[in-house]
Amino acid sequence: MSCFQSVLRAAAIRTPPWFRRMLRAAWMWFHMRGKNVNTAQYWDTIYASNGDRPRHTCRDYQPVHDAIVPLVPEGSRVLDVGCGDGRLCQALASKGCQVVGLDFSGRAIDICRSKGIHARRCVLPSIPAEIGTFDVVICSSVLAHLEKPDKTVAAMADHVSDDGLVIITVPAPAAIDRNLEHLHLFDRKDLLRLLGAVACAGQCVLVAGNPDNGQCDHWIAWGKAFHAA
Repeated sequence: MSCFQSVLRAAAIRTPPWFRRMLRAAWMWFHMRGKNVNTAQYWDTIYASNGDRPRHTCRDYQPVHDAIVPLVPEGSRVLDVGCGDGRLCQALASKGCQVVGLDFSGRAIDICRSKGIHARRCVLPSIPAEIGTFDVVICSSVLAHLEKPDKTVAAMADHVSDDGLVIITVPAPAAIDRNLEHLHLFDRKDLLRLLGAVACAGQCVLVAGNPDNGQCDHWIAWGKAFHAA
């Protein structure tokens, strides 16, 4: 881990909340001066070139997936919002879950379907009503890329069954966004606020990545939905 990355990670944990808010505001101002790169075409290009990416790269979310999978009961019906190339879907399917993946990249959907994953295209925050409700709804490493993350979380609420499980992950504020894709920086309080709109906040923990290999630290929060869909 570089000295700079070590300082960023320490700052995300030890600095006062007001200072972190100031840093996030400055980061947002920097991002919003330019064009939002998060288009379907942009991500089609990413998935076309990295569809079979190796482990331990900046787009390797294995540490986060390893934290999510044990939380999901075997045999659950799962909705993966922003499924990407379907690696998390595959891991959940291997424990007997019925998984539906959603993504706005046509290339990502093609990759998922080539793996036998039931995936369909949608543009968040809209989620097709006809897909029904699920025991578990997951949105992992997606919200930081969206202009309106709150609306996406609200849409997820419509697809969680009674006592269903909601799982959300976001990059930690110390994460280095080399590709300038993140429109938001979330700390633990931000993530719990998002989760609290749809579920009783159960737990929130920091999942360590491997900055030497480009993997980001992530916050992961999960809780039971407090209403029927």
